[in-house]
Amino acid sequence: MKSLKDTLALAATCAMTLGTAAHGTVLEAFPGPFTDNATTADPVIVDTATATGNWLDGYDDATDVGTLYFSFEVTVDNNAGETGAGGFFAGLEFIGVGEDLSIGNWWQSTQWGGYRFSGDFNLQPDDATTEITSGSSATIAGKIVLGAGLDDDTVTLWLNPTAGAEVDQPASITTFLSGADTPFDTLQVRSGNSTPPATSDGQSTYSNIVFATEFSDVVDPGTSLQLTITEIVSNVDDTVTLTWKSDPTPGTTYKVLFNPDLSAPKSEWSDDNDSVATQGDTTIYTTDGSFAEDRMFFVVEKN
Repeated sequence: MKSLKDTLALAATCAMTLGTAAHGTVLEAFPGPFTDNATTADPVIVDTATATGNWLDGYDDATDVGTLYFSFEVTVDNNAGETGAGGFFAGLEFIGVGEDLSIGNWWQSTQWGGYRFSGDFNLQPDDATTEITSGSSATIAGKIVLGAGLDDDTVTLWLNPTAGAEVDQPASITTFLSGADTPFDTLQVRSGNSTPPATSDGQSTYSNIVFATEFSDVVDPGTSLQLTITEIVSNVDDTVTLTWKSDPTPGTTYKVLFNPDLSAPKSEWSDDNDSVATQGDTTIYTTDGSFAEDRMFFVVEKN
């Protein structure tokens, strides 16, 4: 008969196979394309009157607390008027009291970046290789976290994110903003020239715009699993210690399930703990229960 230790090693392999990237809810998706220039009205993508399930109601007030992920593709069709000091601009705009956050290209830069929030900014990498010309395109993903206090919202942006988990995105493509509030009730695209005389030549096209509650719903998770069990150990008191690659976002919790039958439906798996708090990039958890059985399988799920 197999020892518990041997069986748990098998369970670890099975649990890793079952582990999947966390998926939340896609709140709204717009394949587009949306094209805009200086002489057309800025196309409104969605607002509180049209949002499916009224999801924007959770982000439109200074007292709202929550996290929103998004991604979009942008192509500069023509950056006419760009001088590097106040010409062409383009952006996916989060509108509240004003233009609270715009992401794409800002007036006084020839690089991918944005304007408003806590000030104008360039996206990483901040070097000449990102210079925007007619025909330039990019995929930009982001995370907006609304806090309960004053000027405590944060924005994280990824320029051309790589397939994989949020925690695996390289620092070289990541931009972090803080120190402002950005509630919003309207989302639109905008593009054109800020220097008179403005013409219709400056133009951008936006497509595949997605708003969701998890990173894996806006960026291809690829083969890298955000939730992966990396170690499982049988202890002398018959408890089990599990180690997994976790989401470091404060407030993230996990559920630990167990069953001696790997083929059992999920409804028949038992909870060992349904609120294990993340410990950062790696979480180590010792089960509340003891397991003297010859075999036991474990699965970790993100709540």
